[in-house]
Amino acid sequence: MLGKEKLLSFKIDIIWLIVFVFCLASIHFFAPVAYVNKKILIAIELGSILLMFMFSGILERSHQKTIFGNSLRLFLFVIIFSATGSFFVYGQSFIDSFRVIMPLLTYSLYFFLQKFSFNIKKLENIVLLICFLYLLSFLFALYKAPEQIFGLADAAILDQRGIYRVRVEGRGFLHLAFFIVLNRYIVTNKIKWLLFSLILLAFVFAHVIRQYVLFSLLFGGIMLFINISWKKKIYITISLFLIISISINLPVVEALIDLTQRQLNKQSYGEDIRVTAYKFFFNDYSKHLYTDIFGSGIASGTGKYNYYVQNYVNKYLHIYHSDVGYGYSYANFGFISLIILCVIFVKSLFNKPNKEALYAKYFILFAFCSNILSSYMFSSTSYTAICLSLFIFDAAKNKKLQLKEYLNERKK
Repeated sequence: MLGKEKLLSFKIDIIWLIVFVFCLASIHFFAPVAYVNKKILIAIELGSILLMFMFSGILERSHQKTIFGNSLRLFLFVIIFSATGSFFVYGQSFIDSFRVIMPLLTYSLYFFLQKFSFNIKKLENIVLLICFLYLLSFLFALYKAPEQIFGLADAAILDQRGIYRVRVEGRGFLHLAFFIVLNRYIVTNKIKWLLFSLILLAFVFAHVIRQYVLFSLLFGGIMLFINISWKKKIYITISLFLIISISINLPVVEALIDLTQRQLNKQSYGEDIRVTAYKFFFNDYSKHLYTDIFGSGIASGTGKYNYYVQNYVNKYLHIYHSDVGYGYSYANFGFISLIILCVIFVKSLFNKPNKEALYAKYFILFAFCSNILSSYMFSSTSYTAICLSLFIFDAAKNKKLQLKEYLNERKK
């Protein structure tokens, strides 16, 4: 009997290790390109994603009711099916298409988590641990700046926004950890969690990406103020006012304000580039009714489709998929993908998990709003954090078996 318990415990530990390593592999272990060849990192990522997709049970009928399962499953199949648009309309090979589609299959992690019904608290601890490792990497990257230590893309590290804009993969875990820690303050009333959330928010500011700062403040503030007493609301409002008054003169904040002002001045002479990008992707990018519905797929390889994207869309028009997440979705995966995303958003908005997992709801709303001005939901730095949130939302809303109970049931 004791031997069976040890074997069961060993299986549980292995499954937890698989999830932890997969989360790190999906963000290329923070992409330390100064020390590890980027081809090796990409190979590990793609190999782990392929294995996850194969063993996730995406085609299996769930043994428990889910909120997002059917929508996310259909979304993944739409992504895969978009390769037909690349092939029939542009002549891009399926091999080239699947190579660039594969990172998006990271979303199959959701089905693996559903399959084994993971404990929510342990998943939270995985997020917090990866966030801690991410912050260490971020601080080291700042210390070494302007030398590039992390990040797959070769780009100059500049300090035009008051601080060096270093690129460490995995910031989705920072954003999710911020909501988790803030939620723990709401549940426990321990001031240490509020202080930790302010520290994480400072790191969000240090990334000098305005939409992430804005939506972190917006949804973090909404989550906090809905769930605390009026007395605490007054104390926190006064404290935030004092913090903002002190920080308004910091170089980072001044640089963000100045950048916003300059862009507003430019808009008085012409249209904002993101508005132009959305108009282009919705009106002019697709060349066929088929690709309007099912998408053109992601451009790759040396064919005419990738040439069109690289040389006309990017270099000539200065328009990029990564700037407009829903334009990205429509252009690459068609109108049907927008319908599916809308369904997931509505389900997130009108369902409510228990108080201990409120952060999952607010992080998902954060991700959807951040996707307006960036391709947040289509970036490898965010996939796993979004998957974890969708599963936690699901598990907290619907009663789930724990991993040990599930493995015991499977043995029966």
